[in-house]
Amino acid sequence: MIFDSLYSVEAIRMTSGRQISDFVHLDDVVSFYVYAINNMHLLRDGGDYHLGTGKGMSLRDIAQVIENISDKKTNIEWGALEYRATDVMRAIAPIYKLEKE
Repeated sequence: MIFDSLYSVEAIRMTSGRQISDFVHLDDVVSFYVYAINNMHLLRDGGDYHLGTGKGMSLRDIAQVIENISDKKTNIEWGALEYRATDVMRAIAPIYKLEKE
């Protein structure tokens, strides 16, 4: 939606954009799977492994990054929509297990 707003004539209606998420690149996800396959002996503890950066960014932060990279202004009406009861407001990967290995 944020990227789409760069080319939208009408403003994209969004929440206030304060949700915090841990964004990862697809290449990092693939690298993790390769690591996991090659190091299965290290991962046999049966625990959960969370893939992420351990740092969060708000949707507004992401919009700013997209604007800086594209040199275009997003066309977003921040706060036009209310948050839903099911919206996740903070999702940052606890990566401490991966940092130890």
